[in-house]
Amino acid sequence: MTDLSGNNITDMRAETLSQVPELEELIMTDNFLEAIRPDTFDYTPGIRRLQLDQNQLWWLRADAFLRLRQLRNLRLDSNGLTAVPTDALRPLAQLEALNLGSNLLTTVPVGAFPELPHLLIL
Repeated sequence: MTDLSGNNITDMRAETLSQVPELEELIMTDNFLEAIRPDTFDYTPGIRRLQLDQNQLWWLRADAFLRLRQLRNLRLDSNGLTAVPTDALRPLAQLEALNLGSNLLTTVPVGAFPELPHLLIL
């Protein structure tokens, strides 16, 4: 586990995580992340738990989590998301828990989570 919560991190680059390729849990709670780069998790595809809550994410690129095929738990609560990031969630077929609470969502479209067959907690 790597806990980087409560810092002033505004950007996370793939090179930063390249030193911990076996990482399974990353906590980035309470930082200032505004975006997730498509290559951020290139060296850490085995992450199973990712906490990005309490940041400044208002949207997510479709390829934000492309490498995280083993991800089981994702916290995106307390950001500024205005829509369910359906395209970014699509590659996360193993996802079991997703927290989108305390964002700026106004609607959840029909079919927002169809490709998440293991999702148990929303």
